[in-house]
Amino acid sequence: TILVDVLKTRWMSLLILKYINILVDVEEYLTNSCE
Repeated sequence: TILVDVLKTRWMSLLILKYINILVDVEEYLTNSCE
């Protein structure tokens, strides 16, 4: 159904955003610990 597809895409985009946030955090952490 359409509703399921919408929920899936929303869930996927949330997951991707979360993943990107984690990557950014890790990058900042590494940059800070290198200084």
